[in-house]
Amino acid sequence: MMATVSKSNSKALQLIQQYAHRLRFNTPADYDPILAAIGNARIVMIGEASHGSHEFYLHRAEITKRLIEEKGFTIVACEADWPPAYRVNRWIKKLSSTNIKSANDALKEFTRFPSWMWRNTVVVDFITWLRKYNENLGERKKKVGFFGIDLYSLQASREEVLKYLEKNEPSLLEEARKNYGCFEKYSDEQEYGYCAGTKLSCGCEKEAIEVLKKMLEHHAKTISEEKTNDIESDESFYAMENAKIVREAEKYYRHMFEGGEITWNIRDTHMCDCLQDLLKHNGPDTKAIIW
Repeated sequence: MMATVSKSNSKALQLIQQYAHRLRFNTPADYDPILAAIGNARIVMIGEASHGSHEFYLHRAEITKRLIEEKGFTIVACEADWPPAYRVNRWIKKLSSTNIKSANDALKEFTRFPSWMWRNTVVVDFITWLRKYNENLGERKKKVGFFGIDLYSLQASREEVLKYLEKNEPSLLEEARKNYGCFEKYSDEQEYGYCAGTKLSCGCEKEAIEVLKKMLEHHAKTISEEKTNDIESDESFYAMENAKIVREAEKYYRHMFEGGEITWNIRDTHMCDCLQDLLKHNGPDTKAIIW
């Protein structure tokens, strides 16, 4: 039996044929209409059409390279956790005193499912390209950064805040350790969310907020001091964002078992806030690509 095409489907097919733009590998000119449409936009949201499609990942990386080279974008912000992405950021900028040996090594802290969203060959090649690109920039030019703007890393972010305070602001460490100790009775974020969300325990909202207040004050003080260099400012910013994640992740997991749209709204709002923080921290001329 011959299939028939409805009028609505026929119209949709005509529109696709009229406006769809073919992208081929190793054909840079195919991206020209996309870059022309982007124009002078400050934020470009490429996103994630699927979790794991090699073809999409590769085209996304190639478009991003051109945006960096031709339009001066300096932030790649991903649907990824903040701490493991910042390890990549340190590697591509050669910021870390830690001996990160390779691109694969830089990505090794992406262990939460689905780890293959970031630990794949396309991302390995892309961050290797970013490192070389940054190496070739003049000293006065701003290097490209790689960041995660998601909020799932409650435990990892909590640990990163404490590590930072131990090294840079010991006077705040004891109080922060005491407040964050509230989370230690739970084996993972899901157990915390279940216990706090169902009122089996009182939760750690107050404690997370208290640490965040201190970290906000500390960061404001750090960036206001003339002696603070860029690396110190960046590390303070990194720690402050981790404290924000602990607070937002606490809220996310506490509401997770309620169902409905609230957790999606918490997560999306956090991503928007994190992006705004990145733009503010990196200056008014900063432009960002969202993966």
